[in-house]
Amino acid sequence: MRDSLVWLRERFVEYLKQNKAHPMRGRLLDQLVEIHRSLVVGKKEGVENAWDELQGVALQLELNLDKWLGSKLDLPEFLRNETKTQSLPEMPAVLRPDEVQSLPPSSPSAETFEVRREAILREFQQIERGLNKSRLSPEEKKACRAKIKEMERVLSFVEREWISLRKTGKVKGDWTADEIEKAQLGLMDRIFVLKRYLDAESAGEADALRVLWEFRDYQQRMISNFEGNVEDKIAPWLALASPMQTGKTSLIPHIIKVLRKHYGAGARCIVLCRNKIQADQIMRDLLEHFPQHLVGRYDSEVKDARDITVAMVGTMAGHLKSDPVFALDGRPVFLINDEAASTQSQTFQTIYTHFGLAETIKEGRHAVLKPKWGNGLVVGLSGTGAGLEGYHLSGQLDFLTAMQEGWIRHMEIDRVLLKISSQKQTGTGGEKMIWWEPTLENARALVEIYDKKIQGKHEKVLTYVPTTKHADLLAQAMEEKYGKGHSHVVHSKLSPDKIKQALDRYEKEGGNLISVGMLSRSYRGTGTGAVFHTYQSDSVELVAQRTGRAQGVSEEEVLPDLYVLEVAWSERDSFATMAKIAGLVEVPLRKISTREIAKVVPAIQRRKKLEEERDRRIEIGEVISIFKTVPLAEEWRSEFQARLEEAGGVEKMAAVSALSPALITGFALGALPTSLSDMMQLKDYFGGEEGARRLWLDSWKRVVDGVLGGRERGAGALDEALLAWGREQAEDTELARSLDSILRRYFPRRRKLLVKTPAPKQVSLPKHLSSLLSQLAEIVGEEKSESELMEIFRSEAGT
Repeated sequence: MRDSLVWLRERFVEYLKQNKAHPMRGRLLDQLVEIHRSLVVGKKEGVENAWDELQGVALQLELNLDKWLGSKLDLPEFLRNETKTQSLPEMPAVLRPDEVQSLPPSSPSAETFEVRREAILREFQQIERGLNKSRLSPEEKKACRAKIKEMERVLSFVEREWISLRKTGKVKGDWTADEIEKAQLGLMDRIFVLKRYLDAESAGEADALRVLWEFRDYQQRMISNFEGNVEDKIAPWLALASPMQTGKTSLIPHIIKVLRKHYGAGARCIVLCRNKIQADQIMRDLLEHFPQHLVGRYDSEVKDARDITVAMVGTMAGHLKSDPVFALDGRPVFLINDEAASTQSQTFQTIYTHFGLAETIKEGRHAVLKPKWGNGLVVGLSGTGAGLEGYHLSGQLDFLTAMQEGWIRHMEIDRVLLKISSQKQTGTGGEKMIWWEPTLENARALVEIYDKKIQGKHEKVLTYVPTTKHADLLAQAMEEKYGKGHSHVVHSKLSPDKIKQALDRYEKEGGNLISVGMLSRSYRGTGTGAVFHTYQSDSVELVAQRTGRAQGVSEEEVLPDLYVLEVAWSERDSFATMAKIAGLVEVPLRKISTREIAKVVPAIQRRKKLEEERDRRIEIGEVISIFKTVPLAEEWRSEFQARLEEAGGVEKMAAVSALSPALITGFALGALPTSLSDMMQLKDYFGGEEGARRLWLDSWKRVVDGVLGGRERGAGALDEALLAWGREQAEDTELARSLDSILRRYFPRRRKLLVKTPAPKQVSLPKHLSSLLSQLAEIVGEEKSESELMEIFRSEAGT
């Protein structure tokens, strides 16, 4: 390499000056940064991949890369010469050449991290001095300082993750050394752009650079993907999803910029809100990006629709027909729904269909809203990605990634089973709930749980109740237990001033804030220690939003993990929980940390792919559908497939073991044997009886552990039996007999049976159908006539 990658970035800045609005500029920068990072850590393969990707992006930009770069950078030649990483003269401006020399080709050391950390801190000081001398406006300086605060918080988070390196040289946190290094290099990249922004010689250059440091990394990716989907006309409904307090709503101005760019400045953009406080915040964001004459609002008090309008959905839906401002005038209309999880509600159905961007289709008893191409688009925003049926997801930041990257707090999720009386209810928006019967006795029972789990451990607590009556009863019980001033109540019957006073006292004094549902939608409870959900809801989005009030990180201090306490009336149900939202398939029967969940989610995702493959093969008839109820085990699948390959395939193993090909195929997909005798017929492939028995027991014990940890989907009564079996202390032979007895009750017992021969005058069945019925007879385990087997087959096939 004949020059610095800093020069390469300089060329990119020059390109941005001339093409500041190009939708793919972010992708170009991503690849330049990736080349740089790969060179720093000595990953030749990463350099090659990024270089190839860079050339592909350049083609889409209609940019002649060779001409653009001239003779400054010959990367293929650099790769052929295998120049060592330590000899690289370039790094971002934040590091000196002698610091570059300390970078090892792999396995970054704690010393390297410390060098980078000190360099980043020096740059923060230089940027602050630059801000003091800069000609930027006060608002721009404020935005820069806010971004520095954010980067300092990320740096602090990274430091906590690698602190053990200074002592042991090994990573003990959740992140690997590579992940920590990537975070540090990402900070350096943003500092580089921020410094260039401060030194910008023109407004055009500043605008081109601002977007590169203003966005967080995941926001840049989301907007870039969204713009690509708009340009390619992927779908009439597009969506973006990220957890609360990760800046999702702040993307609305940028979404509007993309839409106006591609459809013209005359297009109408309507931001749909349910809450006045939220509408006020969106108005402020929009006015920072657009002239005042373009931005209006439409609610019960102000009806001033403009090219860009923030509208309260209830008011707007009631005036669609009567107010001419909502008449279709040939201009494109873009609906930006900040409550996309509620798309199927009647209010949104009315709005979407009025503008010709959706149609209602009868499915059973209900009318379902479906996407429809029209003169415009719908853009939905969601916290979890739930409730987005019909939308094409253009970008998402999931909960675990947001936690691991430090954008929101990790959580410790706890659950308590209640025995107090309950009621089932359905909310106005269709939210299904189970809540405690509103009596003082039940409220006192909840206070006792609060006292045991929360009181004295957390200074500030958010407690959610379903109605104002529940709030008053719980507040009374809290006062009996802890005296006046401990709990603060906010609900819809209080005036705005009273609500503000309660929130101010809570912020100042701490204690317990009792809130009804989603009353304080724009409230940010940063610094709250615990969240107490006193009722159950089936809405993933609402449970996540309620918890999200407290999950924000602080710029001033490092906050501990957020404690979340949920109640339930059954160990297994279909209601939403934070453990499921974080990635588990079932709620564990114990307290669990999202740090622990993060380690098992990849295995859950792999098993989901196995389940999809199993279901696909069931659908095309390769596997009998009885396997749909049998647990899948990844370790068993790997072990069995290795033995299957040694045996020479399904047919050969079936012939030797005397098991049907249908069973062998199911085992190869990961389905566990449900019979000890089946396992014993495979003993020769697993080292004899003892080895086969041990593998079978270990595989089913992993299922038990998975149920306990929320990694396995529950199966009702079978769960209880397996959990009891898992607690048994006995020899392998006894444990195997006990497990076989349990499984016999829940899965059909196999016996080798012959299908009865049809009478001579009857038409014989096709060969392939007769074979299927023979296999089905083995699985059913009871003597059945051919007609009875056909009925079972039709039932299984759904015909």
